[in-house]
This record gives sequence, structure tokens and C-alpha cells, in this order.
Amino acid sequence: MLCVAFISTRMQLGNTYVLVAGMTEQTKLLIVEEDNQSSRDITHKLTDNYNVKVANTLISALDLVETFKPKILLLGKHLAGKRTIDLFDRRKSSSELNGCAIVYLTEEDSLEERLNVYQAGATDVIERFCAKEEMLAKLEVIEQFLTDKQRIQQECIEAKETSRHFMQEATMYGTVLHFFRGLSTCQFIEQLSYFVFQAMNTYNLHASMVIRDKSDLYFDSIDGSVSPIERNLYDLLHTKGRIFQFGNRMILNEKNTAILIKNLPEDEVKVGILKDVLAVMIEGLEAKFLDIRRHNMLTEVLEEIGETMQHVSKKVESFDAVFSENYNHSVHKLNSSYHVLGLAYDQEEELSDLFETGLKSMMFAKDDLAGVHQEMQFIAHKIEQMELSEQSLHEPPKDKLGDDDDGVELF
Repeated sequence: MLCVAFISTRMQLGNTYVLVAGMTEQTKLLIVEEDNQSSRDITHKLTDNYNVKVANTLISALDLVETFKPKILLLGKHLAGKRTIDLFDRRKSSSELNGCAIVYLTEEDSLEERLNVYQAGATDVIERFCAKEEMLAKLEVIEQFLTDKQRIQQECIEAKETSRHFMQEATMYGTVLHFFRGLSTCQFIEQLSYFVFQAMNTYNLHASMVIRDKSDLYFDSIDGSVSPIERNLYDLLHTKGRIFQFGNRMILNEKNTAILIKNLPEDEVKVGILKDVLAVMIEGLEAKFLDIRRHNMLTEVLEEIGETMQHVSKKVESFDAVFSENYNHSVHKLNSSYHVLGLAYDQEEELSDLFETGLKSMMFAKDDLAGVHQEMQFIAHKIEQMELSEQSLHEPPKDKLGDDDDGVELF
């Protein structure tokens, strides 16, 4: 059948656009018939509506099936002394017949013959001597069937591709969740690289990273060490924004951490998804690094408070001993000096009271110092309840990463 459709093509002429109408090609149809007269009659019926070719031998038929690639195959009853339906049995034929409708031309429309034809994979049966209009109508239905079949197959392919894409994204985001769960167990800065590279290995990425602490710490997922040139690269690209891609490499920057990907995939869609995923991961890495650093700082403060408490305790004990010794010595000296001073009894009593009052005020200062010591002990106890004191910390297992990763070196 002649399929006519207008295809809009935009052509720019100056500042205007012109719509050019075109027509689709005619559907290809191959007639396999050894009777020349019969093939000419059928060709005459269909030539105005289809792109028709005729094969009178098996060799020419097989050659045209492969080269001409017809959408509809009209089979006569016999060819080279054999039934054509047996020669083109879809159950035994090659893949060239896939997507091709096989229509059998019959002279006697019997139930047995129809069953044999359908079992061999034929799409339909048409009476050889039917009217032109009937033959065209049946072929039009078959052609519509092929169009719908092709559309459904394409939709199935697209659905599978979409499903595969969603599964890949789900896997990626599952890796992100596992990454954050791993970060939550980290207590040492050096542990961060383990979970970063574990995630990179899941994505088949070769990566290195830097943590800018008191001194810069560099790690690599395969080699372990980072070359001086690559370290310099971290410094040069630190101001290029959070995500900076150059070639098949990409760096992700934060204030105190950075990750360098060395073998980005060529698929731009995958790269886009990776950018979204890795941007979240670098934020989590930065936040965990700051958390560990705060934890370390508070631990150091707690240790300093403990040392200060011990120092204060020693000072209190020392003060107590020195004060008792000075008090006894001062009282003894005062009592032994009364006969030299020549004071009256009332004056001696008054002087003794003043002396003892001053020494007792020093005792109150001692009590205040002991109170400060108790308050510092209370603060240290509260910090310990917040689990900022020394804990039992265990490093994660040291699995070797990147054994099967053929990552590309940066330089």
C-alpha cells in the first residue's frame, strides 16, 4: 500500500522558515512465485501501492530477503518442487525473517491448509485469485499489524532501558546511604578514606583525596600514595568551585577536603548523575571531618582539664601543709614575744585575737579553693557523660580496594 505522510522540514531562508513537505517510502513487498504469469498478475495489482520485487527461484528469493529486506513476503504454493511454506518456515529460518509478515497465497482455502500455514509462522492466508480491493485491504491490515508490533517492541525496549536506568540510580543512591552509614562509625580522620574509596570502587572510579588538617593528608584508591604533581593539582584547583570537570577527570572541592576522580565515564547522562551523587558525598565527608576534629579538640580540652585538676589538688594539699606549719610557728612566735614587747594583758589578748582572725580568714580561702576543685570535677564528669572522654575505638577492616579496577593514571 502507498503510505503518504507529510514530514515537516524546517529550512531557514534569511530570517524566515519554510516548511517542505515530503513523502515516506512505499512498503517493500517480495513475491516468491515460480509461475511467471501469476507473479505478473499479482505485481499488476500491487505495484501502485507497494515497492514490489519478484523472485522465481529459491536462490534469488533468499538473496532478496537478505538485501531487499521486505516487510511483507507473498508466497506462492510451490517453488522448485517444494512447498514454499516449508522453505520459509519461520521455525527453521534465519533472523532475516524477523519483523517480516509472511502471507501465503492459496488456491484452495481449506482448514487443514490454514492450520499448516499458521503453524509454520505465517501471518495470514490470501486467496490467489481474490479481487484487487480485497487483497489491498488485507495487506493494509497486515501492514498496520506490523506497525503496531514494531511500536510495541520499541516501547518494550524503552521500558526496559528506563527500568535499567532507575535500577542504576537506585544502586547509586544505595551506595550513598551505605557511605553515610560508614561515615557515622568513623572516629579517626584516616578512616574517612576507607569509606570514600569503597564508594568509588562501587562506581568503578579511580579516585584520590586530600584532607587538610594540621598537615595535609593524601590518599589514593589504588596506588595508596599521591604524586607531588597531583598534590600540586589539588592546590591549583582548590579555587575552581565545588565541582570542576576537565577532560575525563573531575575534582570536588570543600574547604577542608577534596576528591579527584581520574576516569569519568563517557556517557554524559552517567556523568550528570555522578555529579549529583558525589556532590552530596563530598558534603558529608566535609561534615564528618569537622565532627571528628571537634571531637578531638574536646577530648584534648578534657585531658587538659584533668591535668589542671590534678595540679589544683596538689596545690590545695601543699597549701594545707604550708598553712598549718606557718600557723603553728606564728602562734608560737607571738606567745614567746609578749615578754619582750612589754604589753599589758588586755593588749596581749587583743593582739592574739587579731592574729587568729587573720589566720582563720586564710582558712576560708583554703575552703574556697577546695570548692573550685570540686566544681572542676563536676564539669569533667558531665563531659564524660557526653561520651567525649576516651572510648574504645576500632578501625574498620582494611580491605584492599581497586584490585579489579583498571583506572587511568592522572599523569
